[in-house]
Amino acid sequence: MMDAPRACSAQRAPEDDIEGPNPRNGGEP
Repeated sequence: MMDAPRACSAQRAPEDDIEGPNPRNGGEP
């Protein structure tokens, strides 16, 4: 998941296209 952080967050929410911890996706990268 480190080589594709955007794809990892896209599994939870396509709008969260960031590479950092987000409270919306549970605070996971």
